[in-house]
Amino acid sequence: MSTDVIEGAKLTRTYDSMAQFADEVGTGRRFHLHGSDSWTGNFSYDDALNAARFGWADQLSATMELASSAVEIARKRHLVDSYEPAWDVAGGAVDIGRFVTGEPECMISFPLAKRSNIGSVITLAANVVVSGAISSESIMKRGRLIVALALLLGQLGHSTELWVSMRTGDYQPEAEIAVKVKGVDDVIDPAVIMFAFAHPAMSRHLAFQSFWTLPGRWGTERNRSGMIGKPLMPSANLYPEEAILLPGVFSATDLDTESFLREHLRTLGLLAD
Repeated sequence: MSTDVIEGAKLTRTYDSMAQFADEVGTGRRFHLHGSDSWTGNFSYDDALNAARFGWADQLSATMELASSAVEIARKRHLVDSYEPAWDVAGGAVDIGRFVTGEPECMISFPLAKRSNIGSVITLAANVVVSGAISSESIMKRGRLIVALALLLGQLGHSTELWVSMRTGDYQPEAEIAVKVKGVDDVIDPAVIMFAFAHPAMSRHLAFQSFWTLPGRWGTERNRSGMIGKPLMPSANLYPEEAILLPGVFSATDLDTESFLREHLRTLGLLAD
């Protein structure tokens, strides 16, 4: 079951997995269903529920190629060097604790290692709610970049925690629905990640339904108007301090692939300035 927390005028609902999210929004009454036209990525509501559980792989190959090409750039030319300790029988410093216990590998050396400046675990949360005027292709392009970034971090040796945020407000009571797509210790499922971040039906079928079924005025006012509210930045207090937070999209933007990846890798300290 999801968890609801009310703080002041804001409601936050949290799901522990995409499967849990699909199970909950797939039961009960369905409100204002959209068709399976281009606006929803040619997915019906049931198609969306199935993809939330089992993934969407149609554009996965191109996305993985994008991530792989970015890995090569980062590895060969732009990764920032840092020092990471390694223990052996010889080295430049002694580990006193290991020495006094008779451990042979008690000497420390500090070979250059390629790593993020915020540690080995990186959290990424992206709001997938978009304005109704945004094209499905724009949603997919942005989603491919987010997934490529997530796959890139994994290929560089980082553990990742990935969240879909659906936070809206402004002309509606503020609400945020947070769905954990991948936990730190979970095996990565690229197809599920692709649907969560890159398919229009995640927002235009499942997000709509989840907002309209919220309790109290958070659900009734949205259901009455048929609008879920203006997309907002994921709430920083829900995630680790140095998490990558990506806002929802309210107006059309022309995303540049290389600039997007470089910006976030530079923020993590994985690209030199």
